[in-house]
Amino acid sequence: MDRIRVLIADDEQAVRESLASVIGSDPSLEIVGTAQDAQGAIDLAAWRLPDVALLDVRMPGGGPRAAAEIARLSPSTRVLALSAVEDRESVLAMIGAGALSYVGKTASNEEILGAIHGTAEGGTQLSPRAVNGVFEAIADTAEGDESSTGNGSSPRRDPREEIERIIERRAVELAYQPVADLETLRVVAVEAQPRFRTRPMRPPETWFTEAAKHGSLLDLELVALTEALGQVEMLPSDASLAVTISLETAASDRFRGLIRGAVLHRIVLELNEHSADHDELPTDALDELRAGGVRVAVRHARSGPWSLRRIVRLAPDLIKVDMSTFREMVADPTGQEPASSVIGFALDIAATVVADGVETEQEVETLRGLGIDLAQGNYLARPGQIPSGGGTWGRTRLSADPTAIAT
Repeated sequence: MDRIRVLIADDEQAVRESLASVIGSDPSLEIVGTAQDAQGAIDLAAWRLPDVALLDVRMPGGGPRAAAEIARLSPSTRVLALSAVEDRESVLAMIGAGALSYVGKTASNEEILGAIHGTAEGGTQLSPRAVNGVFEAIADTAEGDESSTGNGSSPRRDPREEIERIIERRAVELAYQPVADLETLRVVAVEAQPRFRTRPMRPPETWFTEAAKHGSLLDLELVALTEALGQVEMLPSDASLAVTISLETAASDRFRGLIRGAVLHRIVLELNEHSADHDELPTDALDELRAGGVRVAVRHARSGPWSLRRIVRLAPDLIKVDMSTFREMVADPTGQEPASSVIGFALDIAATVVADGVETEQEVETLRGLGIDLAQGNYLARPGQIPSGGGTWGRTRLSADPTAIAT
């Protein structure tokens, strides 16, 4: 089982060392970096992508600023606020910036470790002395709460109502992760990854799953798609935009209206798992989109929901393969059967394989040896904003200039 990766940020060296000692006592945790101020925490989080960022509320530069920037630059990182002062205002500031949990510096070692584990699992934990009055204050200060309920009641927590709020306010932000040609390290495509501004903070897939349950998936996907399609012109001139979508949304009249006038040959539709529960898939819509130049991708994982039969029926142009399928070969070069099978399958249906989740140079070399041309992952480029004017994808090995080869 992978260890939980933790970032520590506090302006007091003694506190950092103490926390490191506590975290080091738990073999399921791994410290990936320490920082003494907000900017250092932001930079480290963007580089190391920890599972949990343990942030001092009052460090130089401000804990809330660090929490907000980390949420933007590393959406998968969950923030655990840490402070010697357990007051309501500090809790509110950190929660408002995206922190999931809050623990006091006077907490016991067991409480600190429990808070880290709970935060990593997506839970919300607050120090008992900080809890009093917090939720009432959130109700009073939640943006637009009174206008949306009309009576100043507490903020909406029901998933259906929160999804409706996201859709109504278009409360979505996007990070973009490049797909690279492994031979030249050119950016050939960029995947748009949505993140929703919600209380509580939850992974995007959680909200898409809830939307599917409540019949709002089409509306929620179109909110994210509209935002993504507006950025096509900022991409390198020969790069495609990859967006995740359900097959049902792709078949809808509203989606076809949305992309009318778009440069279709620059769009890749990655069909998500919400399409995988249907035996009768409406593939005619894909044929129409392909006729206009759109390409189709599916994700293949050894334990994923897409059966080979369904993949054949969809006839994708690209198959995204999780790096875990190839990773075994790094440790055991003789264990190539799973990867060889999926590569052969892709060749049989004339699809291009894209490796997803590349983390090391060794993995890049393994993929090159297998003849895999395209890949994405944090080793190549982390999710972020699209650079302008030929700039680079911050702290990566790629260039926004499609004619340039990174060194």
